[in-house]
Amino acid sequence: MHSPHFPFAAACFIYMSNQLSLYPLLAQPPKITNQFWFPDHLNHHKMKASKNICKSFFLLAMAAVCINTSIAQNSGKEKTDNKAAAIKNLIDAQNFVFKATTVVPLGGRSRQLTSDYDLKVSKEAVVSYLPYFGRAYSATPGATGGVEFTSKDFQYNIKENKKGGWDITIKPKDTPDVRELFLTVFKNGTANLMVTSNNRQNISYYGYVSENKPKK
Repeated sequence: MHSPHFPFAAACFIYMSNQLSLYPLLAQPPKITNQFWFPDHLNHHKMKASKNICKSFFLLAMAAVCINTSIAQNSGKEKTDNKAAAIKNLIDAQNFVFKATTVVPLGGRSRQLTSDYDLKVSKEAVVSYLPYFGRAYSATPGATGGVEFTSKDFQYNIKENKKGGWDITIKPKDTPDVRELFLTVFKNGTANLMVTSNNRQNISYYGYVSENKPKK
């Protein structure tokens, strides 16, 4: 004989199950005995429902984190691609300036540069204002001590390298000492420059490339 509390307990249980999305648990209703089962049975399923709800919130939170991470990665890639495209446009247009931040003499230690030194490149001219540290084989008439010159007659060649950057070779034809400038530019705008001279040891510079804006 069923407990007189069964109809009320069953109604409460169905209501709670619907509120907690646990109605499928009623597919196999618990075996009813003459003992009063309502409070313990309901508490058991309520605890289980709470765990399921917590698990659902956790999964939603993880999904939100994954979505935000994916959006951030796509945004970062877009910025990187835009930067690379802008650098390529400067190189193709032959209109950029290499800003030197570090100088590395042949066989010597690197030195950080605290003053403004650069190599300006345009279709009309290559203007170099760079420091020099190293050994000279012979004196160059009119030399100032640095790698300083203006060339209006030069070869300019670009080649894409295996790392996705660009190798630029500049050969001045109207300078007495500098034979070749070899500039490697990376997609993020950083760059390495090596200067080969006729009368002095080679020297390298590290820095970055930006737009060669005309002076106002």
